[in-house]
Amino acid sequence: MNSLFDLFPSFGLFLTLGVYMIAMWVNKKLKMPIANPLLIAVILIIAILVVGKVNVPVYQESASFVSYLLTPATIALAIPVYKQRHILKENFWTIIITVVAAMVTAVVSVLIVAVIFNMDEEILRSVLSKSVTTAIAIDITEIIGGITPIIVGSVVLTGIFGVVVNEWIFKLLKIDSYFARGLAMGTSSHAMGTAESMKINELQGAMSSIAMVISGIVIAILVPIVAGFL
Repeated sequence: MNSLFDLFPSFGLFLTLGVYMIAMWVNKKLKMPIANPLLIAVILIIAILVVGKVNVPVYQESASFVSYLLTPATIALAIPVYKQRHILKENFWTIIITVVAAMVTAVVSVLIVAVIFNMDEEILRSVLSKSVTTAIAIDITEIIGGITPIIVGSVVLTGIFGVVVNEWIFKLLKIDSYFARGLAMGTSSHAMGTAESMKINELQGAMSSIAMVISGIVIAILVPIVAGFL
């Protein structure tokens, strides 16, 4: 299968888009939180690479254009935030305190797990930023000396887990407020949670966007400080 990548340099890009379209179709048919399109797409891509014996660097190079869209896609989330700016002004301290508490909890939980399982320091540095969107997490991880592929995988798994589990938690705790749901999704599932929130309600999407942006700022300050003590 590597020959296809040699013949068609952009084959990885079209393969990624095609697999994601299939994943979206499956998601619409099943209509279940566990049938997250990103999770399905990741599983399918891994299966194709393994069965086809494709070298991962070859696939990454072929599909690299997708990675270039991460930053502009993240920046575009500022639009719903701007539309709901009055809510940010009215609930400024509630939002700030909630997000800061969530990010501190996220970092502390990683440290606790690291101590329990005697995690290697380099691995620990590679997962500290898992609670923010990929574009931000990669930069922070590179600065503190972590491993980029590990943080990318950690961010993806964190986002998928949050999207799948959050809906069940909302129902269990009877959380109906789009404001609260948005904050929860943005702090626990970053861009994936925000994308999912956009589908549900504009307010929830806007709050998730706000939470995701503030989370990035908090983690960008907090993680390097914590890493300095490792």
